[in-house]
Amino acid sequence: MSCNTTKYLGDGEKFLRDSEMTFIKSEKNRNINLLEYEIEALLEQKPNSRYLFVPSRYYYYRNQEPSDTLWYNRWIKKNVAEVPAIYSQELTEKTVNNIQKYLVNKKGYYDAKVTYETIESDQFVSIDYRIDLGKAYRTQSMIYIGNDDEVIRILAATKEETVIKPGEPLDAIAFDVEKQRIIDVLQNNGYADFNSNYIKIKGDSTVSERQVEVFFEIDTPIGSSKHQKYTIGEINVYTDFDQSRISPTDSLTTVNLRGKSFHRVHRDFVVKPQTINRNIFFESGNLYNREAYNQTIQALGNLSAYKFVRVTPRVNNTQVNVIDYDIYLTPYQHKWIMDVGNDIFYSTVNAVSQKQLGFSLGGSLSNRNFLGGGETYRLNADAGLEINLDSLVTNTITLGLQNELRIPRLVDVTRTFTALRALRIITPDRYQRIRRRAQTSVSLGAGFQRIVSFYDVTSITAAYGFDIQSSNRRTVFKQFGVGLFLYGIKPDFFQIIQNNILIRKSLDNNLFTGFLFNELNLVWSKPKDKLGVSRTISMSFETSGLEIYLLNSAFSNTPWMIDGGSGNPDIDFANFVKYSFDYRWYREINQRSQLAFRTFAGFALPYYNDVAVPFIKQFYVGGPNGIRAWQPRELGPGSHITGTPVIGNLFYQTGDFKLEWNLEYRADLFYVFEGALFIDAGNVWTLRQDTDRPGSVFGADFLTQIAIGAGYGIRIDFNYFNLRFDFGYKILNPYVDPLTNSRLVRLRDQGVLGNVNVAINYPF
Repeated sequence: MSCNTTKYLGDGEKFLRDSEMTFIKSEKNRNINLLEYEIEALLEQKPNSRYLFVPSRYYYYRNQEPSDTLWYNRWIKKNVAEVPAIYSQELTEKTVNNIQKYLVNKKGYYDAKVTYETIESDQFVSIDYRIDLGKAYRTQSMIYIGNDDEVIRILAATKEETVIKPGEPLDAIAFDVEKQRIIDVLQNNGYADFNSNYIKIKGDSTVSERQVEVFFEIDTPIGSSKHQKYTIGEINVYTDFDQSRISPTDSLTTVNLRGKSFHRVHRDFVVKPQTINRNIFFESGNLYNREAYNQTIQALGNLSAYKFVRVTPRVNNTQVNVIDYDIYLTPYQHKWIMDVGNDIFYSTVNAVSQKQLGFSLGGSLSNRNFLGGGETYRLNADAGLEINLDSLVTNTITLGLQNELRIPRLVDVTRTFTALRALRIITPDRYQRIRRRAQTSVSLGAGFQRIVSFYDVTSITAAYGFDIQSSNRRTVFKQFGVGLFLYGIKPDFFQIIQNNILIRKSLDNNLFTGFLFNELNLVWSKPKDKLGVSRTISMSFETSGLEIYLLNSAFSNTPWMIDGGSGNPDIDFANFVKYSFDYRWYREINQRSQLAFRTFAGFALPYYNDVAVPFIKQFYVGGPNGIRAWQPRELGPGSHITGTPVIGNLFYQTGDFKLEWNLEYRADLFYVFEGALFIDAGNVWTLRQDTDRPGSVFGADFLTQIAIGAGYGIRIDFNYFNLRFDFGYKILNPYVDPLTNSRLVRLRDQGVLGNVNVAINYPF
C-alpha cells in the first residue's frame, strides 16, 4: 500500500518525522526517565502516531474528500486520523523555552541549558532537544515557621512523614505534595477550615553552595493569631431518609445511642442503630477529623441496604467552634434481588478436530439486609454442559450450589485478632483499622462435576473468614475451612493411571481441614503513575490438615482416616501446603495501546503421610488464560511427552510447581474491535520423581523445558465485558520431538488458525 503523503505539502513545508531528547548530565539523576516523561508534556509539536504501522496523517488525507461521508470514513476521521504534524521552527523554539523554564522554576536546575538540532531531508524533519541539566540545587533542611505555636508543634511532630528529604533536588511537585500533607494533618487535628492559601514556601540558598534551606510558613487568618480548632457536636442520623421528602423531620421516632440520635419514619429501623454506629468514626466531643469523615462515608456506603449516603457537616448555630453532623441514609426499595445469566463458549484443538461447545447457566438470589444489621445473604446456583461437536458426546457436566452470609463487621469468634494485638504481632492502630474495614463471611456449598470417561467428583465445603479492604490492598483470610471431596474413577481412566501412584493418590477421597488457619490471600494494587504504569501483586497461601497432623502425632502413630462406610474406600485427611505469587504490570503506550505483562510462580507440597497433593489443588498450564497455544492440562509436567488427548479432547497433566510468563500488546483497531499480539511461556513440574512420567521432576535443566507459544487475538469490547478470540501457535515444545529431533514446532503442522481460544475478558 502506498503511504506517500508528501504530495500534500506546501512550499517550504516538511513533516515532523520524530522528536527526541538527549540529556547531558553533570551529576547522577535517578529519576531521568520520570523527568523525560514530564518534559514530553511540554512539547508544542509532536510527530504523528502510527496506526497499524502507518502514520495517522495518511488516514487524514485519505478521508478528506467531500464524498468521504460513509460511516467508516467518519469513524476513521474521529478515531484514527490525525491532523498532519508540519514542522514549525517557531514551535520548536517555544518548546525549548518551555523546557528551560520548567527545569529552572519547577525542578531546581537553575543552570539548565536547552538547545535543539534538526536533521532534515526533502520532506521530513527530525528534532533532537539537547538538555544540559547542570547541577541541581538541593534541599539542605526543611523547617515549619509561623505564629500559631500549636499548629507548628503538630507539624513538627509529623516531619518524618514529609516527602521533602535532605539532599533531594528542589521539586515543585514535591512541594505541592507536602502542601497537601500539611492540609491533611491539620484537618485531621481539628482545623477544618485550613487550606493551601495559608501556606507559603520560602528558601535560603546562602547557607552553602547549591544547598537551600526550605521554609514552610504557616499564615494565620486575617485579624487573628491562631487558627480556629473545631470539635464535634450533635450527630443526627436519618436512617430511612427519602430523597423525595422536603424535610426529614416530620413524624420521626428517635433513639439515642452513644451520643448520636437515630431517627426513623417507618415503624422499624431498616438497619439496626448499633450497626450504623459501628460505621461512624467520629464522636461528639472529639476534634474534627477529615479522615474519620471520609472513612464514615465509605463504611456507610458499604452497607448493602443503602442506596445513597450523604454526610453533611455544619457549624453549630450558637457555638462557632462546634461542627454538627447530619447523616442521611436512603435505603433500597427492595431487599431481595435476583440475577440470572448464561455463557456459551467454543474452542478447538489444532483448529481442525475435536471441536467443543459449552453452555452454562447461573443465577443468584440476594438479600441486602438479611438480619437487619446490614448483612448480605447470597444463594448462587449454576449448571454447565460441554459437548464434543465431532461425536455429539457430552464431555463435562457441572452443578453447583453456594450459600454465603456476609456480615459488615469483624466477628472474631476465636479472638484471633485480639490475641495478635496482645502479642504485639499487630499494632493497636492496625487492629483498629482491621476492625473498621473487615467484613466477616460464612459460607456453605456443594458441587458435582462429571468429566465423562475420567471421573466424577462430589464436594461439600464450608468456610468462615474475613475480607479486609483498603484503598490499594485487599486481605482475604479464611480462618476455618473444610471440604469433603469424593471421587468416582471411571474404568477407562483407571486403566491409564493405575500404575502411576502419584496421579492415583491425588484422586483419592479426601477431607480438607483448616480449623485455626486455612487460607490467606493478599492483593496489592498500585494505580497508574506518571509514566502510565500500574501494577498488581497477588499472593496466596493455603494449608490443609495441620491441626489434624499435630493431634495425630501427639496421640497416635497411625495416620487417622475416616471410615467411608460399607464397600466404600476410607477418606484421608489431606495434608498439603500451597503458595502462589502473581505479578501483573501494565504500561499505557498511548491512548489506543497498552503493554501488559504477567509472571506467575507457585508450589504445592504434601506432608506427613501424603505422597501427592490432591488433584484439584495441583497446578496446570495451557488454555485461554494461560499458555494459549496448548489446551488446558496438555503441557508437562517437565519434558514429559503428553501426546494426543487421552480420552476425547481432554488432558489431565498437572504438577506441584509452576512457572509462567505472559507478554501481550493490546491496541484499539476500529469501532468496538481490539487486537493483540502475545507470547506465552512456562510449564509445570513434579517435585518428586515420577517414573511413569520421565522428565517430569523439576531440576537444574528446567530452562530447557520451558514451552513457548505466541499468537494474536481479536477482542470485541461491549463496555461491561469483552469477547476474546485468541489464536495460539506453538513455537517451542518442552521436550525434543522424536520425529524432528528438535524442540521447534513447525507452523504448517498447526493449521491456519492454530489453537483457537474463545473466552470472556482479558487473560490477565
